[in-house]
Amino acid sequence: MKPLPPLNSLKTFMLTSRYNSFSQAAIHNYMTKGAVSQQIKLLEDWMGVRLFMRTSAGIELTSAGIELKKTCDISFSLLENKIYELKKKISKITKIKIGCSSSILRHLFLQNQNKINSEFPEFQLCYDTTATIDSLLNNSIDIYLSREVYPPVIGLKEVTLFKDEIGMVSARNYLDRHVEGVTVCHAQSRGSAWNEWCTASGRMLPVIDELHFETLSLALDAARFGLGVVVAPWFVVEPEIRLGNLHSPFGFVECGRGTWLYHLESSSNDTMQFIDKLKYIANELKVAPLNKL
Repeated sequence: MKPLPPLNSLKTFMLTSRYNSFSQAAIHNYMTKGAVSQQIKLLEDWMGVRLFMRTSAGIELTSAGIELKKTCDISFSLLENKIYELKKKISKITKIKIGCSSSILRHLFLQNQNKINSEFPEFQLCYDTTATIDSLLNNSIDIYLSREVYPPVIGLKEVTLFKDEIGMVSARNYLDRHVEGVTVCHAQSRGSAWNEWCTASGRMLPVIDELHFETLSLALDAARFGLGVVVAPWFVVEPEIRLGNLHSPFGFVECGRGTWLYHLESSSNDTMQFIDKLKYIANELKVAPLNKL
């Protein structure tokens, strides 16, 4: 990049050429008349050309000064417009208050934080894991995400965010080492998951034992340690599969479960814009690939 004259000198030149007066330029730039003269001389010395000539009426631009003024008018106008455009974009950040469980917060938002941040630069997302569906009605939150389907409520709209795709996961080569049958690790919150997967996938594996855990996370830990198999949604186990900690020999199939989004019918345009983008991103993130994993 070629060296440029000091920006302050160019700014002083612009004001002086606008008013054709050192005194007026000094007033509008909060400077003394002597300081204005000094900045103009600095610019003229840097360029090696006179920019102003003195007349009986005051000062006038030289031919070089006229050319520089035209260029500065265009350049400063473009710079000013772009700065205010960027400032407007930055200042227009809309806060979206999201109510959801800690599980949804973790698996949908936190583990995809980089993607979420890049897709929603105009939104500041605030999460409340203590919110309920009633929090929407008293305007404590803007949207509510749930793994449950609620009965219709006047004033609320329901949106299917994404449908679960479930699969049987285990440590790699677990099935090769347990050809006689598998140990199924159940989570309290998903007691029917194994039967759901058998029905949806059309597969019936011999079961020789069952283990029961308080949470799905503990059941998945057991599977990672080679203690058995677990049926879990793709959006929960995706990071572990990508890292090679878990394996899904039969892939994933859609089931009746899912995640639903609720919002007020009177939601703002900003909230609706966020919902539209979230639906697209959620499906992109939470649909399993067709190949076996």
